[in-house]
Amino acid sequence: MEALLKINDVNVVGGQVVLEKVYPPEEIGLTNRWASLEGLPTRFVSDYIKPYMRRVQLRIFGKTKADAIRTRREFVGKLMSDDLVKVQFRHEDTYEMAKMESFTTADWQAGATGVEVVFMCPYGVSFGAEKTASIGAITYAGTADTPVIFTITPSGTNLTVSNGKQSLNLTGLGTGPVVIDTGKRTITQDGVNIRSRLSISSRYFGLVPGANDFSITGGEGTVRWTERWI
Repeated sequence: MEALLKINDVNVVGGQVVLEKVYPPEEIGLTNRWASLEGLPTRFVSDYIKPYMRRVQLRIFGKTKADAIRTRREFVGKLMSDDLVKVQFRHEDTYEMAKMESFTTADWQAGATGVEVVFMCPYGVSFGAEKTASIGAITYAGTADTPVIFTITPSGTNLTVSNGKQSLNLTGLGTGPVVIDTGKRTITQDGVNIRSRLSISSRYFGLVPGANDFSITGGEGTVRWTERWI
């Protein structure tokens, strides 16, 4: 059965375009930063998840070369985007946020044109299910840290959300739901920006793989996240 390629949940293969092979991510994982000072042993400083490429092999069929070229133009148009798009393959239960990096076409032979498309995945992870839970103890199944979105109903003018190490402290709140997006680093109340209410000692945090223990004082609410997998 023909493999399926979806862009923003829309299938882009079929008819004269067949997806023949999907390659696994290239060079996934972490890149470590090291410091080496004269006279001192080299030490680890930090790490980050590096971007990777996804390559796919396709074949465009046509009764004539002009027919195949026309189909190629239409297909390229479906892959073009100004920003990242959701890329999904049938045999994978996750998806990637990616952008087309290159589109290579072989010679038209025997009624078909070979094509290779390369997608750049700048986050360096694949994405899974979106989940929501009450603020509290959470076991996160993903293998990469993920930002979260808190939706909170405050009970007073002060609010603190913590993971036991870092905390977000808000003062002088009004009424209405508070939404904290730790990925975008935005804080709103009733849709109005209230980031000025955040204390200078606050630190944004998200979920780490495994056990997480969130706590809240001054309100109650939920936390929402999307699984990330290396």
